[in-house]
Amino acid sequence: MNIQEYDKMMFYNPGIVKSQLPFNVYDRTKKELEQTVNITKGNSNIIEKQYTHMISPLFYSFLNEMAGEYFNRFGFLKNVTDQSQLRTSQVSKINFQRKYEFASSDVDKKEALSWILWVQIPYYAEDEMRMSQIIENNTNYTSKLEFIYTKINSEISSHSISIDKSLEGTLMMFPSYLKHVIYPFYSSDDYRVFLTGSIWAVNLKDNKYITGKQQDSW
Repeated sequence: MNIQEYDKMMFYNPGIVKSQLPFNVYDRTKKELEQTVNITKGNSNIIEKQYTHMISPLFYSFLNEMAGEYFNRFGFLKNVTDQSQLRTSQVSKINFQRKYEFASSDVDKKEALSWILWVQIPYYAEDEMRMSQIIENNTNYTSKLEFIYTKINSEISSHSISIDKSLEGTLMMFPSYLKHVIYPFYSSDDYRVFLTGSIWAVNLKDNKYITGKQQDSW
């Protein structure tokens, strides 16, 4: 599978890569997830939970290629010397998020890389900024994804990305230890739906997983 374009955002440890999922892969994934949503509608006890989703072969191939691109651009973990050490999980999590809800990363992750695929974003950024909650609180963080990291001098820094309908089908990949938070949205009663998954690093000599929580070589 040929990936036409990557965007790179440099941080200090070390950054993210994002790309658009091919339309045929995104369209199939979205239809599969819509079936899950239809099954769970009307049952609030179920819809609150996370569902697992088996990644299609084309999606899996795309993730492997993107992980290789991440490795080539950033080098990444000091114990990972070749992209053949990367192992992509075939299982992802389906995340349903309602308005007013936060989502944050797991601070104790052991994977090497994490990824997010934005499947459904039921609003536009300009509509969010018109909401009374935003105007009254004078906040710039509505419906954003923020990455939080430390610089080499231990200074805490962050980088935020506006998340709205224009990013549907966009996949973002970054180190699993990179702390992040997804801020609430306010202008829609529909769900924000996104997939999340993991990529592991393996020591080829003993076939053991390398934890992502180690010092990087940046």
